[in-house]
Amino acid sequence: MKNIDSIQIFKQEILDFLSKSEELNEASVREEIIIPLLNQLGYSSFGENKIIREKRLEYIQHGVKREKGNMAADYLLQVNGTNVFVLEAKASRESILSIKNVGQARSYATHEKIDVEKFVLCNGYEFAIYSTHSEEPLLHLQIKEIEKQWHAVEREISPIAFTKPYLLNYMPDYGIWCYQHHDSQRVYNFANAYVGTIAMFEIGCYSIMMTVQNPEDGQEYEIACDFELDLLQDFTMQIPAQKQETVFYALTKAPFQYHTKTEMDSFPLAFQAILSGKVQVGRDEKFMPFKITKFISR
Repeated sequence: MKNIDSIQIFKQEILDFLSKSEELNEASVREEIIIPLLNQLGYSSFGENKIIREKRLEYIQHGVKREKGNMAADYLLQVNGTNVFVLEAKASRESILSIKNVGQARSYATHEKIDVEKFVLCNGYEFAIYSTHSEEPLLHLQIKEIEKQWHAVEREISPIAFTKPYLLNYMPDYGIWCYQHHDSQRVYNFANAYVGTIAMFEIGCYSIMMTVQNPEDGQEYEIACDFELDLLQDFTMQIPAQKQETVFYALTKAPFQYHTKTEMDSFPLAFQAILSGKVQVGRDEKFMPFKITKFISR
């Protein structure tokens, strides 16, 4: 995989070990799996995004009853001094979906000394994020797949998810995904991609922003596709007749863009494209545009 801010959380020997499905004790889960995950998210033992180990609790609340004992949440995570979630480590033989284990982690999360809305369980092979308001996990992943789904994890429990969540409310970029997973010279065919925004970013240069579903992982991605003036006529042929005047009027007046506010404003395009190979930086994220080489007649 090519590296454009690609995520590599675990050493290869850890991934090799997980592929054998051998048993992991809780201490190994903590050291080899959980700490690298928390560090990758931006938490550490020091600083603003803090890991507090073994948060001691004098009792656990079960409905109206209190259970006394020497209990501790494995990890309490804080952002700027505020508790944000707890994480419980389990040996690999333990289920992170069982009523018992989920109930234990939930009781820590809702304890008056912690009082957070999210909690996490990890047994080395699986990782699940829960809300205290729901019985089903918000996110349930295999550890060996977590690097591919990292954006989803960040959206739930990264420090920025608790401070500036609006910065995470965008889809991953399809261009970067394709660059990381495919031959950079590959030709891509888009047969039914619906327009989100069309913009003229400089004289004779246009960019189309769309949402597409990746056939390889089933997820939705944002995609930016650029084309130049020599393809404008072919692009025009793809615009429904009743929308052509509206689209071109929008592209000739500041801010020089046509934005679809409803499904009725959008329309499908068919085209071939290649990766530009150049990473660009938007307001909140990096992306790699495609370069349209041909609009395909319907």
